[in-house]
Amino acid sequence: MERRGSGFQKIFEDYGRNFANPGQRVPLLKSHSACFRVTLSSLGCGFDDKQLAAVPPVTPPVATPVGKPSETLIDDVQRKVLSALCAGVMSTAELARAIGISQPKDMRRRYLRLLLDMRFVEYTVPHKPNSRLQKYRLTEKGRTWIGKNDGS
Repeated sequence: MERRGSGFQKIFEDYGRNFANPGQRVPLLKSHSACFRVTLSSLGCGFDDKQLAAVPPVTPPVATPVGKPSETLIDDVQRKVLSALCAGVMSTAELARAIGISQPKDMRRRYLRLLLDMRFVEYTVPHKPNSRLQKYRLTEKGRTWIGKNDGS
């Protein structure tokens, strides 16, 4: 705990003693309700503060950012899992047996993780995801999705 926050102090010290800091630029700290932002000027370039202010902002990335999992990622086995859960609450072993998988070990990692992330399936014991008593149930969002995609 003694060193907590010492990184900011070190940054300010380095900016203060750097001879290539022509305008004595200092890091800019801005605090918001849920986060904070630290803006560090480049000490390697010889621009003054007015020249730095005239530099255009960085353009956004060309690639689309990674977001929430797409519903198009659901494969045939995951569709079978959702259909099996329409019957009620099931454990990993019961789900594997219902959809015809011989090794229930990989069931959660290979098929349930995406469905849990997409909130189509939920834990019956949410505060203990690794419990031996853990079972899975379909959420309202999962039921709605199955209703829309019954024909596919």
